[in-house]
This record gives sequence, structure tokens and C-alpha cells, in this order.
Amino acid sequence: MIANNVLEKDEVLAITQKIHFAIGENIFIGTGYSYKSLDKLQSSYHEAYEACIQLKSDKKRKYGFLKENNQTLEDIIADICESIEKGKGNEASLLYKENNSLFLSADRERLYIRIKKLFDNNHIVPPKSSILSLQTYNDWSNFINMCGIKINEFYQSKQPMMQVKMYLLDNYHQSISLEEVAATVKLSPNYFSSLFREEFGVTFIDYVTKIRMDKAKELIIKNNYSLKEISFMVGYKDPNYFSRVFKNHHKQSPKQYEKEILKK
Repeated sequence: MIANNVLEKDEVLAITQKIHFAIGENIFIGTGYSYKSLDKLQSSYHEAYEACIQLKSDKKRKYGFLKENNQTLEDIIADICESIEKGKGNEASLLYKENNSLFLSADRERLYIRIKKLFDNNHIVPPKSSILSLQTYNDWSNFINMCGIKINEFYQSKQPMMQVKMYLLDNYHQSISLEEVAATVKLSPNYFSSLFREEFGVTFIDYVTKIRMDKAKELIIKNNYSLKEISFMVGYKDPNYFSRVFKNHHKQSPKQYEKEILKK
């Protein structure tokens, strides 16, 4: 049997997203590609199955297609820093261990600067280790782990707002309301809103938008997904609205930014 029409990737992703919202947020849904011929059904099934395993392992998305393993060193550095920022020192250290052979001296220096910047941006005192003291593989592994521990200790001391920050970093791609997040830390919406602005210096909506727009920028740079897919992946059901928000935040449309990146 041959189909007359085959769904595009963004159409399949949109359907998958609706199913995910209907079933529940704790479910992983792998997606196979569309084919015209019925004899490709088995291939699509295997793609969906592999994607589901990958999604569960990565814990970054809850639904979608199989992602090709074409990470750059910059992606790895970003993932290490993201794990540190979430207070997951062991995870960050493991990422470094798995990719240690890829790092040259200049790359480690770049990683160190990124980590220091992360601490500076969050106004946290970093572990007392200069880059000159990090000479061996174990030195780096222990330093990265300690950075995650330090961030986690800071979160624990700054409850409940740091708990909220971790929640938003993990759930920015989903539909999030101030009332729902306030409930996670057992605060009234009004008091939560006031406390949030006092802690972060911006409104709840502006903070969530910044997280989403920064992530959208990262995904465009990776060039693995269409703009429609990226819209869904950062929490926007309407790609046109996503485009307006992106342009307001980054002073250019996603399409313009994508073209600029592709020129480089």
C-alpha cells in the first residue's frame, strides 16, 4: 500500500505534542518518521523506539524524533555547565569524564571561564581552585563535581526561590503558570510574585521568556530542528507568536537569526 500524502516532521511533532499533553508529562514518546509505503512501518517503529530510549536517557525532552549524535565540543561544554547550574555535580563530572579525550588545554581554559562566569552571574562564591591548580584528569573531575555541590548548597540555602529556578530550568518547554509554580513551593500567588521579583529582579513571565529565548537561540545554532519544531520545544504552541516574542527579545526574527548563523 502506498500513501498519497506524507506528514511533515513539524506536523508529526505537533500531533506528538498533543498526545503528550493528553497522556501526561511523565511519559516519554518517541516518534518515527513518516513513510509512503506500509512496508516501512517496521522502520518507523524502530525509530520511535530508539527515540524513546534516547529521550529517557537524556532527560531533556519528553517527546520527539531520534537525535543524531553529532555533538560538538561547545555542546558538551554547554551541557556540563547546565548540569552544574542545576546543582548536579556528579552528572557534570560524568559528562567531563566521558569526553575528557576531546579536550585540549585551550578547551579546558574555555570550560573554566564558562564555569566562573556561571558563578558570577548567580552571585555565588566558586570553589577555591585556580586554573593553574587543575593539572590532572582527577583535578578537573573533582573541581567540576565540587562546583555542582557548591551550587546545590546555594540552592538549599536559598529555598524556595532556588527550588523554583531549578523547576523552571527543567520545565521551561511545558505550559507554565505563576499559580502552578507558586503551588510547588506552597506560597500564595501574590506573595510568590513579590518574592520572585525581589529575588530575580524581573517578573515571573519575563524570567521564563528569557530562559525560553536563550534556549531557542541555542537550538537554532545547532541547526538540527526546523523553527516550528523549536517553537514547540521551548514551550510555544503558536510558531507565529514564538517568532514575535523572539524578535522582541533578540531584536531580530528567528528566520533572520537562522540565516545569520548559516552564513558563518
